[in-house]
Amino acid sequence: MKLWPALAIALLAACAPRGASERDWALCMNDEGDANARIGACSAIAADAAQPRERRSDAYVQRGALYSASSQDARAVADFGRALRLNPHNARALHQRGILHQSRGADAVAEADFEAARRLGPGR
Repeated sequence: MKLWPALAIALLAACAPRGASERDWALCMNDEGDANARIGACSAIAADAAQPRERRSDAYVQRGALYSASSQDARAVADFGRALRLNPHNARALHQRGILHQSRGADAVAEADFEAARRLGPGR
């Protein structure tokens, strides 16, 4: 009889949702492959509070870039904003958002993002 509680706990633990994996990270950051699968992998990382803020921020940027490439501009801008809320020093998020604003004719807003990215410097 004492075995049932232990078995129930083990079963629940096995069925519990798991966080993002290194496989998700690799798929998200890959520049090739199925865009929907990559978006799903980036979503898993972005939603996983156990992931470092910088990694979650980078996942939002990558997902935003994928949305932008498929003309889902509102989703892309939202993801770049989420990335910046997690990591205000994410120059790639600023740069990608600037590119999107520029493509929509919002040159002043784009230039502000480009300038902010430049101030942060390369590799940030």
